[in-house]
Amino acid sequence: MKIDDAENFFLNFETDLPAEAGAIPVGMYFAWLADNRLLGSDPAHAVTRCRSASTPPSSAELFLMVCDGKLMASDLSPEGREFTQHYYARHYLRDYALCFNVDGGSVDALCSVEDTPAQVQRLAKGLTLRYQQWQKTRKAPTSATASTTTAAQTAEPPLPPTLAAVMEGLHEQCVPLLERDGYSVTQTGHDILTFNRKVGDVEQQVRISCTGDGGNTGRSVTANLEMRLGSERLQSFWLPLLDPGYAQRPPAETQRDLFFRPAIRVGTDNFLNNSSVIVPILARYQHLHNRWPTVMADAYVEHLRPVLDATHDIEGLAAIAHAMRRKTPLYGDYGPPRIEVLNLIALYAVYPPADEAQPLLQGPNAAQFKARLLKPVQMDTPEGTFPRRADLERMFDIAMQPGFAERAREQLARSPANP
Repeated sequence: MKIDDAENFFLNFETDLPAEAGAIPVGMYFAWLADNRLLGSDPAHAVTRCRSASTPPSSAELFLMVCDGKLMASDLSPEGREFTQHYYARHYLRDYALCFNVDGGSVDALCSVEDTPAQVQRLAKGLTLRYQQWQKTRKAPTSATASTTTAAQTAEPPLPPTLAAVMEGLHEQCVPLLERDGYSVTQTGHDILTFNRKVGDVEQQVRISCTGDGGNTGRSVTANLEMRLGSERLQSFWLPLLDPGYAQRPPAETQRDLFFRPAIRVGTDNFLNNSSVIVPILARYQHLHNRWPTVMADAYVEHLRPVLDATHDIEGLAAIAHAMRRKTPLYGDYGPPRIEVLNLIALYAVYPPADEAQPLLQGPNAAQFKARLLKPVQMDTPEGTFPRRADLERMFDIAMQPGFAERAREQLARSPANP
C-alpha cells in the first residue's frame, strides 16, 4: 500500500519550484522514521549507505534515493507501519504546517520549507511526542485484562459500528486526504461526504455514502465509493445543436447543475470487467461491508486517484465512457432520460474506442448501438422537463450524420476552455 508520493505534491505546484521539492514533506517524515529505527531492514541498510557518503544527502534527497519518491507500507517495520497508519493521513501535514508556520498550507508553501538537518530536528520533536503518545495507548494487556479478553472471545460477537462512528472515521481519514489533492468538501451529512474539484476541462466529484444503521439494530453499515465526471465544455458544445437558443438560455435542468454537470456516474461495480481499458480501477472494492474508513481511503488512493488525475479533458471522459459501455445497462440505473445520456451520445459519436477506427455512432453498427443506448430509457420525462425523449432522438439524428465526428472535433478544439 502506498502511503504518500512526492509526485502528489510537485504535480500541484503553482510556481516554478523544482520537482525535487515535492519530496521535502514526505522526506522529512522518512528521515524521522530512519532515525527512530522504524524502517524495514532493506530501506534501513540503504539509508546507512547513503548517509555514509562524503556529502550526506538532505532528507528529500535521501527519500528519493532510497524510495524513488514513494513511501510504501512495505518500506516500514511492523511498528513503523502501525504508527504511520494511525498518524500520517490524519495529522502529519497539519503538524508539519504548524511546525514551520506555513501560511494557508498550500502545496507550494509546504514544499518551500528549507530542508536542513536543523529543520528536520525541529519537526522530529513533535513527531517523537506523537509517537510516544501513541505508544502509551497500545501497551500490552496485563494478566487480568488478558483473562477478560479470553472471556470476551467466547461471548457474543460485538455489535457493528454505528453509522455515526463510521462517518466520523471517514471524516478523519478522507477529508485531509482529498483536500490535499485539491478537492473541496461540497456536501457533508449524516450519511454522505462529497468532494469536488476541476482539472482542465473536467469537473470531478468523489462521493462517499453509507447505508445501514449499525449499532443496536445489528444492520451493518455499508460504505460506497463512487466518482462522477463531467465537462461544461462538452455540454456547451451539444446544447446549441439541439436548439440554438440553449446557448444563451440553457434548460432549467442544466441550470440546476450549473457548476457540476455529471456526464458519467461510476459506482463501485462499473469497472469490474477484465476487458476494461482502465482495469483494475475498483476490482477489490465492489462492496465495502464492515470495513474501517482506512479501507475507503486506500480505495481512493490506489484506484480512484490515478483515474481522476489522468482525466483532465474530454478524450479522458470518452475513454471512461468506452470502459462503461461493456456493462449492462450502459450508464447504470438512472431511470428517466437525463443529461448523462446526451453526454454519452456525444462521446460515442465523436471519439472511437481504442481498438476501432470509427466512433460507435458513425460505424456500420450505429443503428444497433443506438437501440441499445435507448433501451434502458424508454419512459419519457414529465412534460416541460429536460431532456425529453424527442431531445434524445434529435441528438442521435445529429450525431449519426456523416462527417459529424470530424466537424465536432474541430469545433471542440476551437472552443475556449471554461474558466
